[in-house]
Amino acid sequence: MQVTNNTNRKLGLPNGVAVGKGLTVEVKELDTDNAVIKAWIDSGFLSVDGLEDAQGGESNADEVKPLSKMNMAELKEYIVENGGEFDEADKKDALLANAQAIEDDLNQED
Repeated sequence: MQVTNNTNRKLGLPNGVAVGKGLTVEVKELDTDNAVIKAWIDSGFLSVDGLEDAQGGESNADEVKPLSKMNMAELKEYIVENGGEFDEADKKDALLANAQAIEDDLNQED
């Protein structure tokens, strides 16, 4: 599964893997029952692609992910797909604000 660090500091995982700020790494195992890992995922500090599949659940790829749960790569993709622009130096909070403004505009058009 792929793990993305959405913070501006390095995060050390219990399995010994260090994930640099804003980076995504492939990990074979991640203890999602660990209280710290749960808190990081719930707060959006850490995004885990393939988490449902790894836990034996069904993938919810067809469902729309809330902007607040998107990692930086997903936010950038959302912004570009909806005609927006961003600076490569933007942090997650700036990307999220940008994406939210786009979503608000799209919702007003409906």
